[in-house]
Amino acid sequence: MKKILKWAGAAILVPAVLFSSLAALLYFPPFQRWAVRQASAYASEKTGMDVSVGNVRLTFPLDLKLNDVVAVKKASGDTIANVGSIVADMQLKPLMKKQVVVD
Repeated sequence: MKKILKWAGAAILVPAVLFSSLAALLYFPPFQRWAVRQASAYASEKTGMDVSVGNVRLTFPLDLKLNDVVAVKKASGDTIANVGSIVADMQLKPLMKKQVVVD
């Protein structure tokens, strides 16, 4: 009986520890810098503009703060946006369905 309880406890504990580790990784600055590079490259590709982001911070619980956002048209060199700071409140439920909804 004790052996079954140990295995059941381990089966519950291991996924909880992995999920907590992944959640902690999202708040780790080197991971956030990597996310900035990925987000800037993706936004530049999809919009056809040069998009740069100074830094991105994920604040508790699920607010995304972007600092020093600049968007420039590639063809003409016109500045479309030069924003000091943007805070986006992300919704968790659509995010689990791979949809991004920002308030």
